[in-house]
Amino acid sequence: MKDVLRELKKLRRRVEDLENGRKSGSAASTSCVSLAESAGSGQSNENAVSRADTGRETQFEQSIAGSPAEDAELYNGNSLSALHDMISHIDKLYDAVKTLLRNLFPDNYILSHSVSGKAANKAAVAKPPFDARLYNILITVIKSKFLNTTSKEITEKVHSVQKYVAKIKTSV
Repeated sequence: MKDVLRELKKLRRRVEDLENGRKSGSAASTSCVSLAESAGSGQSNENAVSRADTGRETQFEQSIAGSPAEDAELYNGNSLSALHDMISHIDKLYDAVKTLLRNLFPDNYILSHSVSGKAANKAAVAKPPFDARLYNILITVIKSKFLNTTSKEITEKVHSVQKYVAKIKTSV
């Protein structure tokens, strides 16, 4: 059982590597699928590998791959399904917004842009707005996870993340 748990941990790391684009190739995904199946069913790795080698697609493979149309367009190097996966385990709106915002935009961009592109007051200089395509994807992904969230609430969290980024930039 300990061996299966160890293999499962390795599998999770491999899946994360594949999702982050650090590794590529179908051989790696086939071995990940076979290990996941063997861990879940209690079978030996040899049986799982031979089953995976037959070319039979599993639900696990399909969930990792995502639909081709969904993953065809990248958002700053991240597919739509990868963005959804980044916040799938996050329960707080602020944390989800922070994760997506920092993955979609570099810190300097977050600090130098605003949601609306308007000046906060007469004395302030207006910052340019965030890239509309990327910001709209952020809104879409957040609203799909947090169903009753308004755009105003997301904007408030974006402002909080901007303050957080400014704080960590000044402390470094």
